[in-house]
Amino acid sequence: MAEATAGSTGLPGREPGIAHVLAWLDARACGTADTPPVLLVRLPAGAGGARLADLLRSAANRPVPDGAPAVLLLEDLQHQSRPTFDLLVELADRSGAAAVTVLGSCGPADPPPDHPLSRARAGLRGRGLLLELRLHGEHRVEPLDDGDPGRADHGDALRWEGAGDHVAAAAALAALADRAGAAGRPGEAGDLLSRLAVQQDLLARPGEALLARERAAAAHDAAGRPADAAQERLTVAVQLRAGGAVSEALDTLDLAEAGARDSARVDLLVRVAALRGNLLARSGQGAAGVAGVRAALDRALSDGLWSAAGEAYQRLADALEHTGDYRAAGRAYEGALQHCHRHDQDDTGQVCRACAAAVMLTRGLLDRTLALCGEVTDDPDAPRTARAVATGVGGLALALRGQAGPARESLLRARVVAVRHDLVAVDVLTAWGLALLDEEADADAAALRGYRGVVDLVARTQERHYCLPVLMSAASAFARHDRPGDVADVVVVLGQAASTGLPEAVAAYAAALGEAALLAEGPGAALPHLRHALAVLTAPDSPGLPVVEVLLRQRTAALLAAGGADPGGEADRDLAVAQLRAAEDVARRLRARLLLHRLHRDLAGLGEMPAAAAGRSARTGLTPREEEVLRLVAEGLSNREVAAHLVLSVRTVEMHAAHAVRALGCRSRTDALRSLAALDRSQVGAGPRTP
Repeated sequence: MAEATAGSTGLPGREPGIAHVLAWLDARACGTADTPPVLLVRLPAGAGGARLADLLRSAANRPVPDGAPAVLLLEDLQHQSRPTFDLLVELADRSGAAAVTVLGSCGPADPPPDHPLSRARAGLRGRGLLLELRLHGEHRVEPLDDGDPGRADHGDALRWEGAGDHVAAAAALAALADRAGAAGRPGEAGDLLSRLAVQQDLLARPGEALLARERAAAAHDAAGRPADAAQERLTVAVQLRAGGAVSEALDTLDLAEAGARDSARVDLLVRVAALRGNLLARSGQGAAGVAGVRAALDRALSDGLWSAAGEAYQRLADALEHTGDYRAAGRAYEGALQHCHRHDQDDTGQVCRACAAAVMLTRGLLDRTLALCGEVTDDPDAPRTARAVATGVGGLALALRGQAGPARESLLRARVVAVRHDLVAVDVLTAWGLALLDEEADADAAALRGYRGVVDLVARTQERHYCLPVLMSAASAFARHDRPGDVADVVVVLGQAASTGLPEAVAAYAAALGEAALLAEGPGAALPHLRHALAVLTAPDSPGLPVVEVLLRQRTAALLAAGGADPGGEADRDLAVAQLRAAEDVARRLRARLLLHRLHRDLAGLGEMPAAAAGRSARTGLTPREEEVLRLVAEGLSNREVAAHLVLSVRTVEMHAAHAVRALGCRSRTDALRSLAALDRSQVGAGPRTP
């Protein structure tokens, strides 16, 4: 390990040790060969280490040149668990356009050989991916009192909490809680364990925080304080919800409800009921879940429980989202934001804003998505969870818009928080965004690793909502790279999700079945599954998921071009082009440059130009053929009659008509005919008067 002594030169950021860090960062930014992607910095204890940690943060936050790898800072690695190190290894393995620069820090002591940090260091060193540096502070600060957290008193714990020394505070609080419990003082032990949980949260130790809260609840029960126990269990249930453990969260709520009833705390009963309804909706019991949350919200509003009402509003919107009613979810979030504004509930309001952004993204409203995310990320006081959601969702929106550099940085930063704090939905969505960027950069190996990670994560949790488009993309990627085992794993998970009957889940499952059929029997066997997925997703009563629709149409076009529509395996170029044109229209409305680039590449492979160069009408957005088909339909001709008139196949006519409907932003042929007629009338009204 390299050694450096950080003595003061009077110039911030110019300490000799930090100069080594800056030189390594510069080498990574310039693409210098043989510069390892990971630098692990050992920091001293005490105030010297805290000062150097601040300098590392400043170094990591320096702007990087365009095209240079994004820089991520992973702090306090000695306190992290395996998921963080799995992510560290994944990031270190990235190369080329997908490369990442990782600056890590840890304490001065060597961790035990079986610690995840020790194993990660050995693996990265063996592959030449790690550089290590030890920094020494100029000043050594004596520890408070005897410096042993195990023998600390209450004053020491308070001082360490106030000074932000979370490690010492956590150790002291744990020791004090054990002493209080052994001495038969459960109330004191419960209070100490509640404080310990906060310190574990700040150290990004979600498992330890969960355990501390469960112990705190038991201690509060023993002390005859059911309200305090209920509050801790509510927090446990919320954390389990974030980690995709829905069944465990519901079990925990049963205990929380008992405590709320014993203490006659109506506000806690309302919060329990709202969260229970939300969890039921997340587990596929949509109608019962939404009804339960609405009842809780009504009670909170009628009793003037404004804080509980704000929380219930957010639970209602989330429940509606998980039933596939995205428009209603958006309206519920608007109501939640208005309520939070009226009653000065800034933290809840920012959580609602971030979650609303995810709904807007699903609906393809990317401008609104980015605006909502910006309102959260620009607020330094926004809660950590809200910032993680907004950073990740905003990064995914930027990726779809084709802004690869800013998107990758946002997605990586959000993913680190998600992994460290067990935020499964954020983990899944950011992994998808990174995989899309990796595919666009021809970094297929990184994309496949990312998709495989999502499959494994979802399989060990009960998350079956945010993962749907991600797993659909994963199945497609696995099939393109001839990985039938991975496709089969996706089919299993999506089969569970499809049992809810929600259109987006059924469509994703059908698409995955198509990919499995493709590898087993070829395009002809796969195409019916993808057509079914499209039919479900574009039905009049479907939620309307434009990004997913684009990806499905692109994949369907690939199968058509491979001969999936013909028993003899002959390619149907016209049908493939029609699918790509339909997808192109949707992507253009979204201004999703990443998707448009993929579609234009496929069109070029079929000898076609992008729509802007293909003679589309500036007035209607239709090609001459599409407009011709729609006008013949308006005259009352059937699909078969239109086909005979234009010397086309009936299926090609159907594709042109469907494409025209989408291009006009309509949901049915009837609506499209009305829109075309309205455009005709507006053109006539704008023309010169006839003498």
